[in-house]
Amino acid sequence: MKRTIIIISLLAAACSGLQAQTLSLKDDAAIDTVGTSMFTAVYLYEIQTQDARGNAVTDSILLALQVGDGLSKCFAYDRYLKEKGELQNINDCAFFEALMHVQSVWSGYPAEQRRTLETIAPYCYEVTEKRQQPKWALTEETDSVCGYSCRGASGEFRGKTWNVLYAEEIPSPAGPWKLEGLPGLIAKAEDAEHHHRFTLIGITQEAMPITYPKYYSLFSYDNGGASKKAVPYMKRKLSKMIAFKQRTFGSKTYPSNPNAYMPDLMTAFGSVSTVYGQTQDVTVVNGTVILGEGHVYQPLELK
Repeated sequence: MKRTIIIISLLAAACSGLQAQTLSLKDDAAIDTVGTSMFTAVYLYEIQTQDARGNAVTDSILLALQVGDGLSKCFAYDRYLKEKGELQNINDCAFFEALMHVQSVWSGYPAEQRRTLETIAPYCYEVTEKRQQPKWALTEETDSVCGYSCRGASGEFRGKTWNVLYAEEIPSPAGPWKLEGLPGLIAKAEDAEHHHRFTLIGITQEAMPITYPKYYSLFSYDNGGASKKAVPYMKRKLSKMIAFKQRTFGSKTYPSNPNAYMPDLMTAFGSVSTVYGQTQDVTVVNGTVILGEGHVYQPLELK
């Protein structure tokens, strides 16, 4: 099935009604360097779910986990490659981020806290929370993941039980997403319902800046060409964000009509041009993917 990507430009005047403040900034002024990585771990993240017709599907995306001293950043691998200057086009990455509701997570920034950025069209949301960890209990399980000998642990976190394998020979308490706090890097993690699975597939030792974008980039177009402005994030408390996502993505009609929560936006800005295709019709608003068809929502956090 073909995916058609359609680009839509939100004019600055229209967007001023969505977010009140825009600031003209250079790229380097809109990015903070918050630490330096010691190594980067790459994970395959998979979700077992269903499509709009009830068929079982497995969605997957690669994630990069940059690990520094008391700080980590987990985000889409293609965005990591873009930061390294090794990739320019991240359209496919943006599609799977939207399909799988992928977050970018900074643990330890600020200290003892955690920040999450997530784009839910037409906004980009920022959540700051206390840096909580699962309540782990060690198990007798042993296995090998990505060539590393691992031991098992199980823990409850935000309403879900996670079974994990950690590698003691990698002496870091870090792990994918918000999972951390064991005497070794978490190499594999799966929730008890088998909806979510993170599997380590590689590690690179490198000293690379760990960055945090201070603003969301907004593009507008006129007869004089394109311009980019920096838009402050929409800030939400974690509990309200969890509830908001459940209302937005958890309805029975979401897979077949994922844009029902923002009909005014879709009515005001129609299709403009086809960019590339692969599996389904998709609309892109200022780099934000709006799906033509979704999959059944499988939340990572319940409370």
